[in-house]
Amino acid sequence: MNYELKLNAGYYLSEGISVTLTDNNKVSIGPWKEFQKRFITDNEIDERISKAQGIAIICGAVSGGLEVIDIDIKYDITGTLWKRLQSAIDKNILKKLTIAKTKSGGYHLYYRCSKIEGNQKIANRPATDEELKKNPHNKVMILIETRGEGGYVVAPPSAGYEFIQGDYTTIPILDQSDRESLFAICGSFNEYLEEPDRKSTRLNSSHAN
Repeated sequence: MNYELKLNAGYYLSEGISVTLTDNNKVSIGPWKEFQKRFITDNEIDERISKAQGIAIICGAVSGGLEVIDIDIKYDITGTLWKRLQSAIDKNILKKLTIAKTKSGGYHLYYRCSKIEGNQKIANRPATDEELKKNPHNKVMILIETRGEGGYVVAPPSAGYEFIQGDYTTIPILDQSDRESLFAICGSFNEYLEEPDRKSTRLNSSHAN
């Protein structure tokens, strides 16, 4: 596996995609923030490869404006999120995307754009009573989020990850209107509204007159 990871790290780098190596918990082996500005070197790969269990793609400007939408199926209690999302996305946009299946059964939608942002939570749902019993502090479950500037995603050939539409060589460049359309569709699956900040509300009301 280590040889395969090293080989694929080279493939990604040759396509202008910054990478880091990860352990089995998706955590980078060694610092990775610097790889948001430059590519990992062969020596750095060799130093980390013996401990590597996976490979992660670093999003953002360093990888040519790469952004990834993460569809987290494990929190989808309807069992239909992915099917409904596919139906809702404009077919001309959907067929362009590079899509990977994840270890947890979710999906990563890859694209590049001239304008991207940092990591964002696009669609959430409130935790169920059962989930709250297990973890009372975790009131919100994330269904759809992005990895952009400052983020990374574990990628093939890491165990459990595979490209199911296109691959790292076919990542499309979306124009800003297509990206906005994609965000709007993903956002339409949000089921949770943030509670207003009570302190801010009191301050605003005190200045209303």
